[in-house]
Amino acid sequence: MKIALLVLLFLLPSGYGFFLSNRIQKRAQNLKHFKACIEKIYIQVTEYRSNLEEIFAGLAKDYSSDMCLAFMEISTKMSEGKTDVGEIFYDAFAKRQLLYGFGSQEMLLVEDISKVLANGKMNSQRQYIGSAVESAEVLSEACMRECEKSAGAYRKIGILAGLFLVVVFI
Repeated sequence: MKIALLVLLFLLPSGYGFFLSNRIQKRAQNLKHFKACIEKIYIQVTEYRSNLEEIFAGLAKDYSSDMCLAFMEISTKMSEGKTDVGEIFYDAFAKRQLLYGFGSQEMLLVEDISKVLANGKMNSQRQYIGSAVESAEVLSEACMRECEKSAGAYRKIGILAGLFLVVVFI
């Protein structure tokens, strides 16, 4: 019984440390994919002058990340005839905020992008989406630096906390 308690005392903080580490890594990965999607939108709007429904349908087919879920929803709602692109865009990402690990900064970027998409003017969309790509790049780089520093630290601290509890209770 005592051994089972000691194992449990070790596993709980260790598991929590690994959970936090994985969460930070997933956020960094999803933010990197989000930045890539914004870049694709920018290229499609500026170079090919594609309409948004076609762009979102194309992004929905990219199954390499969880981002396709939001773009599938956006594409589906637009094909159903819903016209408020900004609201659809924001709602799709707000529903998946926890799945993607997005914090307040990322959601502010999503909100800003959704406002521009709601505007409907191509010139304004091109200009702002270009700056949104830069903002997403800055956020992505900051998140990657945080991931490199914090992910390993959370694992180590979790293991050390577990070992500490085991030693205390022995």
